Amino acid sequence: MLDDVSIDFIVGTPEQSLDAQIAIYPNPVTDHMNITSDVKMTQIDIFNQLGQRVYGKVVKDNNFNLNTSDFNAGVYFVRITTDTGVATKKVTVR
Repeated sequence: MLDDVSIDFIVGTPEQSLDAQIAIYPNPVTDHMNITSDVKMTQIDIFNQLGQRVYGKVVKDNNFNLNTSDFNAGVYFVRITTDTGVATKKVTVR
């Protein structure tokens, strides 16, 4: 007989902890979003609340500026990838 059954699902991919200092401002965002990091960023991806990727860009810099005037109002998740790891930040667009 079998009493205890456990089924585990892995949803998404695990993120490596990123020790870099990353700032996204202003938050809430109106027309432009600024992202700064103390390490060079390699990729910026933005996802809506449904997990759909609404923006993606290869970046080779410590600073990034994005025009968000075409984004619908709501909450978004910004995933910043560097050579040393990945960080995800939540921002609100008005």
